[in-house]
Amino acid sequence: MIKKRITKLLMILLCAVLVMPLSLSLSNAKAASDEVSAYYGVDFTYTTSNQHIVAKGNKVILTATVDGGTAVELFKDGSIKTDSTNTYVLTSYASGKVTARITKPGNYTFKIESIKESETETLFTDTQKVKVYGDINATEGGVEVFKGPSYEFDDAKRTEYQSQVVYGTYADPNANEKISIYVGDSYTVPSIEKLVNTGAFAYSQYRRIINYLAPTSTSYNQTTATGTNDATFTISKVGTFRFYITFAFDEIDGKNFGLGVDNLEEFSDGWYSMVKDDNSNQKLYVTTSGTSVKYYEDEDYEVEYKGAVKKDKLIVPIFEFEITNSGPKVKFNSTYQENGYIGLQYTSISATVSGNDLTTTYTLMYKSSLNDNWAEATESFDSSSKKFVPEKV
Repeated sequence: MIKKRITKLLMILLCAVLVMPLSLSLSNAKAASDEVSAYYGVDFTYTTSNQHIVAKGNKVILTATVDGGTAVELFKDGSIKTDSTNTYVLTSYASGKVTARITKPGNYTFKIESIKESETETLFTDTQKVKVYGDINATEGGVEVFKGPSYEFDDAKRTEYQSQVVYGTYADPNANEKISIYVGDSYTVPSIEKLVNTGAFAYSQYRRIINYLAPTSTSYNQTTATGTNDATFTISKVGTFRFYITFAFDEIDGKNFGLGVDNLEEFSDGWYSMVKDDNSNQKLYVTTSGTSVKYYEDEDYEVEYKGAVKKDKLIVPIFEFEITNSGPKVKFNSTYQENGYIGLQYTSISATVSGNDLTTTYTLMYKSSLNDNWAEATESFDSSSKKFVPEKV
């Protein structure tokens, strides 16, 4: 029985000619010599590790075969070729990186040939085996082939990431005396790719949901990053900010490849899976609803546990950074000095003032030449509308 597939895949299988590539992409975290696992009708990506293939000045030919069959050209003379059998769709080829999809399960071999420019001599050949599955729940040696993302808790990588988190809080990271970015500025959340095993998909294919908690706030706000972009959010006040990142992905054949915090419990350093009975170390099951947390002794959530608990396994880490009061920030919106005329009303201020707990006062100042000192102007000045009529040059 054919499984129900997501709409995009179904539409592609029904088409006589494959035209538009899917946005989904199976990644390859292995070396090019290893076998890549792919799901039929879904993009996979691999990159050759041999620099001969990507050297400038060389022509590249990319072909693919199934189970030793006839080779099909997918890329030649700098252009993607159309496969008339609709078995292969090459989404892109650039600098040794192949992104493609295959519409039929089976064992395939991709071959990249590097040919010397204006000659017929083959400089190097690189091959890549690709196993295409027709079952999203396939296993090899009892292990699932297609998995979603999970965090890798390597101390060195976490320390490096925390340094990046703090680095982004400085207005000028290279200054000898560092000050925080200002209230009203945007904070860029560093890419967390190096801390994540992305499973069956490329990092850029997941929607990364940044959940951030502002100082004195009781609930998290969200912003999302997609593709190769990093997410940002606005610094609303001084104090300690906390954030964690979850992952979302479209279901394929009813299987979810995201990573969230449902049924996890939040502690100071992150979200933990099933906590344990404080006495017997028995794993407990958690449900959360708003600020209410309940523990159960069974996975059917029927027997509620009332005793003391302790955290078990960290699933999603939480990171923190501190924003200190850097004072006011004034940004003038004009990029040039305008001409004013004696006796004509003039609007002098076009500026944005931001900061923490500010009181802003505008004063009209005057000097007759560049070498004079500033003094308060004698003209009448409306500090609300920022308008005045100059009486002298």
